[in-house]
Amino acid sequence: MIAAGSEVSHHLDQLETWIAGLGATGPALFVLLFVVGSTLLVPESVLCLVGGALFGVGEGFAAALTGSLLANTLQYFLARHLLQGPIERLVLARPKAAAIRRALGHDELRLQVLLRLAPLNPALVSYLLGAAGVAIRGFIVACLALIPHLALELWLGAAGVRLARMAGGGSAGRTRDLLVALGALAAIAAVVVFSRIARRAVQRALDDAGPPPTP
Repeated sequence: MIAAGSEVSHHLDQLETWIAGLGATGPALFVLLFVVGSTLLVPESVLCLVGGALFGVGEGFAAALTGSLLANTLQYFLARHLLQGPIERLVLARPKAAAIRRALGHDELRLQVLLRLAPLNPALVSYLLGAAGVAIRGFIVACLALIPHLALELWLGAAGVRLARMAGGGSAGRTRDLLVALGALAAIAAVVVFSRIARRAVQRALDDAGPPPTP
């Protein structure tokens, strides 16, 4: 365990040295990776964990938030102007997506915020909302509801690096290890709780929208 912890810590130090050597290019490359990866349906949670591990919470959050907003905006316009037909056909074939589309007509901004808080892939939500033609201003505002998820996932990435570096430490290191691990568990629990609340709220909104119109 001690040897493994030392080996991981050594590689982390090398990676951080390389990232630091890139200067401002490092965060910019991460933003580009975030935009491309998210648009190709790589989960933003994975990208945030990487960002937290590479840049820490502060710089990582700035890069991840920038990447998330750019990615979701790009997905909105792709769905609105290039992919609307294919997305519409997919929506018609999926009752849950069709129900979301109907519910947008009842309380557009509130439902968008709830969708961002729910455990759904943000890119899929952006494609759906773009094809539905929601207003871009409300779309951007609702994207800010992703901030709690981004911050918690970045913190988990940074905490994972810290735990790896603490592996094999003395008693004081083990105490810090335990505190960081408990904090990570608390963050995960918070994400799960908020996601469940948002998912139930989305379901209530869909129920309120009613069944599809009869032909």
